[in-house]
Amino acid sequence: MIDYFARRLWAAMLWLMRRPWMRRIQRASYGWLPPRMQEAARQNIARQDRFARKVGLPLMRLTVFIVFLSLASTVAFMLVLRWIESTNGALNS
Repeated sequence: MIDYFARRLWAAMLWLMRRPWMRRIQRASYGWLPPRMQEAARQNIARQDRFARKVGLPLMRLTVFIVFLSLASTVAFMLVLRWIESTNGALNS
């Protein structure tokens, strides 16, 4: 289940980054820099894209796992509190 959600989120992120308007924003960002820095910025974004393709999905899996672990621990904690509350009320009656 974690892998399913991680893959769906990763696919959605990749889909969003490949939209034409997003590409236009990326290309326009080069123009905000001085001309001597534009080529370095292009290479930097290409390097970041390569890093994201290599590390992105495993990092997304870890993030989704931590979110599910947090939800599960919160639910378990709440169930234990309700159980204590119900047994404590029964003992006091």
